[in-house]
Amino acid sequence: MNAGRLDRKISLQQPTTTRDDFGQSVDTFAEVAQVFAQRRDIAGKETSESDQPVASTRTEWTIRWRADIRETWRVVTTTDRIQTFEIVGILELGRREALRLICVQTDRPT
Repeated sequence: MNAGRLDRKISLQQPTTTRDDFGQSVDTFAEVAQVFAQRRDIAGKETSESDQPVASTRTEWTIRWRADIRETWRVVTTTDRIQTFEIVGILELGRREALRLICVQTDRPT
């Protein structure tokens, strides 16, 4: 793996449950690690949801190999503007050299 291509710093986050001020369970994400990655946008599309346009982008993130990543995790960019990507697939590159995280970023109307 060429480390020079890992030019983006990202946060790997896993789902967790915490308690709010009223003792209720709240589903959220907790940061596991910040790593360097290579970004490659694969495809983008726009659909309609409740008569509102919804844009989604499929992106590959290549990182050094880790044993702990799951498809329930997410990737959050930590530089420039903050973007959140859901991990939908994990591919091993080489023999424990790197991982390719297949992710989807969806911009839904608020």
